Amino acid sequence: MESKLLNEISNFEEKYYQDNNKNTFFKKSQKMDLAKQVSNNFDINILLKNLCYRNKTTNQVVIDYNILKLFANEENFELILKYILNEFTNTINTFGNFEVHMNLNSFTISAAERYKKLVELFCKLCLNNKETYDYSKKCSRFYIYNVSNTFEQIVNLFKPFVSPDIKEKVSILKKSESSDNLWNSLIEGNNIK
Repeated sequence: MESKLLNEISNFEEKYYQDNNKNTFFKKSQKMDLAKQVSNNFDINILLKNLCYRNKTTNQVVIDYNILKLFANEENFELILKYILNEFTNTINTFGNFEVHMNLNSFTISAAERYKKLVELFCKLCLNNKETYDYSKKCSRFYIYNVSNTFEQIVNLFKPFVSPDIKEKVSILKKSESSDNLWNSLIEGNNIK
């Protein structure tokens, strides 16, 4: 994401917490309210383009949780998923399949709870949907980068929703295995604005 936009969102968040006193406990509703405020005050199309994009010369689709958490809330979950599905579909139409590269840096157990509905919808629409594309068959690989030490606990929350076809295609790279160079090589040259 452009550093200018990230700085603007960071300043917006700072002001939000100055005006609303950052909660020490019961953060979920406050974080969701902040995400709603960000999505209402910034161009949603630019946020989506930075959240999920495809490498135009390969079948790689990149999804970045660090962008998602800035604006995802229950009011825009379906819009976000529609956008991601569109990126998958466009990649399938060009290359015949797609591979996902997802950055889960800073994704915690509390984030998993906050976005459980989104993950369930993603699995239902993207990975278990046989009505349009059978995305689970068209997905050649699913790489997950920068996972925390508690990721096994998080996986157990979502296992029931994931297609067996996808489970065998997933490669999980812990933070120690996900060098900045590896992740940066994926996002270079995608001309995101």
